[in-house]
Amino acid sequence: MRKIHTFLTVCLFVPTLALAQMKIHVIDVGQADSILLEFKSAAVLIDAGGESTGDDRDKEHLISQLNDFFASRPNLSKTLHAVIVSHPHIDHTKLLMDVFQNFTVKNLYDGGDMTGSGVSQLNRARTFAKAHGIAYRAVNDDSIGKNGLTPPGLKVLKPSSGVDMRFLTGSRNCENQNNNSLVVRVQYKATVALLTGDSQTDGDGGCDEG
Repeated sequence: MRKIHTFLTVCLFVPTLALAQMKIHVIDVGQADSILLEFKSAAVLIDAGGESTGDDRDKEHLISQLNDFFASRPNLSKTLHAVIVSHPHIDHTKLLMDVFQNFTVKNLYDGGDMTGSGVSQLNRARTFAKAHGIAYRAVNDDSIGKNGLTPPGLKVLKPSSGVDMRFLTGSRNCENQNNNSLVVRVQYKATVALLTGDSQTDGDGGCDEG
């Protein structure tokens, strides 16, 4: 049986109260990526990928898990405060439109890339966002300062949920597109998680220097 897996990135000295206010759900979408961040008064989805299996296995699983999540959190009204796309590879974008068509999305963030195996799905999400009044922002590396970038759409999480979420890197025209992944740092009190997409540690001389 396929299940939603939940984990917390925790320091041993984090108080129990902090843990109850931030959860990270890693949803099984095959050889692909989809991560749901749960806060006291909001939810954020990072990537909506799926594996190419020739059927709707991952689509049905992702939508089912999100429906189950929102059933347990009726105060969120089936609303994702933001969808963040780390980079436009198909294993990160395949199910984007299924998410947009089944749930309310307030903000969409990606790196602004125009190429990649999953860019057609991302372009459809961008078009959908524009047509439905969803705030959209392309996050490139030049827009990020030394302390990171928290756009207005994410700043509102701090007073409502006590959450500090910021981009540490944006797209920077790397030859290896994995290294264009948006890196997101999220913190609630003493609990910190770093979500890196498919960023790799090897050097990439093709990247723009920030």
